[in-house]
Amino acid sequence: MVLPVGALAFVALPPTWDYATSGLETGLWFTWLGGVFLALVAAERSGTWARRRGRRPSRLDLLAVAIGLGPLVRPDFAIFSAVFFVALLVVQRPESIRFALRPFLLMVAIPVAYQVFRMGYFAALVPNTALAKEAGLSRWGQGAAYAWDTLGTYWLLIPLALLGALLALHLRGRSRTDLLLALLPPLGGALHIVYVMRVGGDFMHGRLVLPGLFALLMPVAALPLTRERTATTLAAAAVAIWAIVAATLRPPYADTVDFSDRGFADESAYYRLKARNNNPVTLEDYRKADWTKDGVKARRPGERHEPVVLDEGKNFSKLPSQPGVLQPTVVLARSIGLLGYAAGREVHVVDRRGLGDPVAARLRLDQRGRPGHEKMLDYTWTIARFSSTPRPADVDPDCSDCLERLPEVTAQVPGGIGVKGRENRTPDRHLRSAAAAFTESDRTVAVRRAVGGGACRERQPSWPERNGFL
Repeated sequence: MVLPVGALAFVALPPTWDYATSGLETGLWFTWLGGVFLALVAAERSGTWARRRGRRPSRLDLLAVAIGLGPLVRPDFAIFSAVFFVALLVVQRPESIRFALRPFLLMVAIPVAYQVFRMGYFAALVPNTALAKEAGLSRWGQGAAYAWDTLGTYWLLIPLALLGALLALHLRGRSRTDLLLALLPPLGGALHIVYVMRVGGDFMHGRLVLPGLFALLMPVAALPLTRERTATTLAAAAVAIWAIVAATLRPPYADTVDFSDRGFADESAYYRLKARNNNPVTLEDYRKADWTKDGVKARRPGERHEPVVLDEGKNFSKLPSQPGVLQPTVVLARSIGLLGYAAGREVHVVDRRGLGDPVAARLRLDQRGRPGHEKMLDYTWTIARFSSTPRPADVDPDCSDCLERLPEVTAQVPGGIGVKGRENRTPDRHLRSAAAAFTESDRTVAVRRAVGGGACRERQPSWPERNGFL
């Protein structure tokens, strides 16, 4: 008989309920983390995983490939891949470095192949989101507040301490292999939470804490009653009581569209309230949301292939787009998900916040603010990239000096961003793009300097200023 004490500690958390069906990559996180750990334990329990039949790979070979998929699930899951690879070596017990080289090459083969593709196709070394969120910068104070927003709200230190002590009891007298297999996943989980703290966390309550927490709990997800029966029963009872309480706890901003003083939000409630629907799933469910309305508004000129540049919620007196652009209807938006889906495939949606736009992602960050919402592409860049030279009467009042700054910004727009057409993907073109990825930092600096020099000034106070960050 086993008791799912660790699993109970995880499923009791309200963020687990929210993100399990949110449409994000959360389900893929847990499938990969749990699946690889299960395979490692199964490989240790069975002596047949290392056998190869003829030229066919062994199960351990396939497991090495699966471990390498971590960075493709999320780039920061390279932390888990590294820890799982050490666990694989513990299971495999290679006789020398040469024998360890095979699983290592199998592990890195697919990620390296994708990196070569990314460099050749996007001319970038890292994902666009890493640039937009400045993943290379440290922000420990904000990150610590983000982690505590989850750990403190649900009193998670209580079950973690109980289950940690219980794991120590269950590991007494175990082999070194069992010890390492039980302790390496929590090590990966702790390192991942530390990494999340380093980059400043996220704006969605609890979201980026869940993978590390899941890894911390994997070794105690289900514990047998055959060992330490009394301690296991008491710990399970204590965790069950905590779970009942934790399931009722919420952060102060829960079930509202408000943010905390650090910029954290209950995203599930935010979208429900904006949609005015308690369980929005389809686009029709979101029909009352402003994003959907703006997307539907943009869809009509898009279906007519009308050469026009629009702004979210308004327009530049229908500013004309440049001749020859791939999609003549262009929309400048701050939130691109629902708007883009409602607008359809014939509309080019420019993400002002940079997550989905190569230029906005490279804006210089002069001050920190709400995670994921710190950059904002202004109108001048849109005009320079997508529009014919406008008349003063065409330009939005919020950007009264757009025309004055237009020549400076136009000179800084990176080439090769695919606005006026895509070249055929020849091997030579791919190699040139891959080589350009190594010089991307120089081009990024140029764009950021132009922006920092005044080409991205906003007409209203920044989010940090309005919400007490500065």
